[in-house]
Amino acid sequence: MKTQNSSATSSNEVDNTVKALKKLRQQMTFLIALSPLERSHSRHVGPKNIEAAQLSLSAVREYPNILPVGFDLARFEQTVQIAAGLYQCQAALKELASDVQDTLLTVGAEAAKGTQQIRALVKAAAQTTPGLKQMSQRLAARSQRGTGAEFQAAPVESEPESPPALAASPTLPVPAAPAVIPSAPQSPDNKAA
Repeated sequence: MKTQNSSATSSNEVDNTVKALKKLRQQMTFLIALSPLERSHSRHVGPKNIEAAQLSLSAVREYPNILPVGFDLARFEQTVQIAAGLYQCQAALKELASDVQDTLLTVGAEAAKGTQQIRALVKAAAQTTPGLKQMSQRLAARSQRGTGAEFQAAPVESEPESPPALAASPTLPVPAAPAVIPSAPQSPDNKAA
């Protein structure tokens, strides 16, 4: 990841990025939004599940005669490929969310530092400048609520109650996406390996 001075970033850049992300979200018409209840009853899907599905697909490609007559192999193959792709998409989004979190913490710390300086200046000037007393009181009230913590980013929930967001918990490690199992049958010598 590149390290960049936050002062080189403009608010327009951030606004344009948010708009682009919202547009991308709208274009992802394949996404499914579950209710919290549906989500709580859904099975967790992780790298081991994806790998097992890919191994199952490999097995039925090698031995198609074990499938019952009504089994839709083409649909299963498509589902496995989509699941693997979505897992990779989720991993990329977690990386992005982590980078946004780190940037927010860095920029937020700069904003908090400037806020403390301005707060002290307003408090001092409120003694002699008409109209600043009310602003000084408002800033003091905000200061009593937190010591810059308002600029710290809260961890992004991994299971939001609204439609799936573009971010997931950045504190969790992102495992590598499992490799796709080749579709070509193996020779009899390699089957035992």
